[in-house]
Amino acid sequence: MSAETTVFSVRMDASVKDSLDEFCAAVGMNANTAINMFARVVARDKRLPFDVAIEPFYDERNIKHLGKVKTDLESGAAKLTENGYTPEFEAELVAEAERAYAAVANGAKTYKNAAELRKALDAEDDDE
Repeated sequence: MSAETTVFSVRMDASVKDSLDEFCAAVGMNANTAINMFARVVARDKRLPFDVAIEPFYDERNIKHLGKVKTDLESGAAKLTENGYTPEFEAELVAEAERAYAAVANGAKTYKNAAELRKALDAEDDDE
């Protein structure tokens, strides 16, 4: 028995569609099949099948902070450490490093890379 289907329209740049069609043809499918595969994975896993991230440098809070630091540096109200950081930011970095070292010293699990971490997290999910 076939599930009821519906029409789903997507707007995209023509060049993106052309590239999608070219890729799909090369792997023996069409764009409709590829988009259906994407939708099924999202519906099944309840997440996008790739990472979506915002570059932290361009975060509004960071831009505001950088503007204040620039103003403070220009006015002489702020100084940089020998490492090129504000004293406050350098203190945060040191504290974060100390917490990480303490966690490892207390037996916290470490990972060689993000893929190893993701594999461990996936295994934990499977155990639940």
